[in-house]
Amino acid sequence: MLVGEAKDCKEAIEKVHSFHPDLIFMDIKLPGGDGLQLTKRIKAQYEKIVIIIVTNYDLPEYRQAIYKCGASYFVSKSSSTRDKIVSMVESIVSDKRYEKNGQK
Repeated sequence: MLVGEAKDCKEAIEKVHSFHPDLIFMDIKLPGGDGLQLTKRIKAQYEKIVIIIVTNYDLPEYRQAIYKCGASYFVSKSSSTRDKIVSMVESIVSDKRYEKNGQK
């Protein structure tokens, strides 16, 4: 498993093109851009990438915007626990393995 990070939107899109990740954690506010717009851009080119939006903005209008942009999951920084996030990632990785083995 490869884990990486990007300092801004430009670097994030470059890394997506280079590494084709299965899973991305994305914040709404990013240096050099907007995480929601970046999510739309990534999903337009790589629809199978799972994007989890992680944010402090836990409001209904943000949740709607997050899913409208193509994100798969929403994680509130203020109310999510480490265990919930780990469980979510394990489930996603398990589903991805299942898909890659031609079972879905």
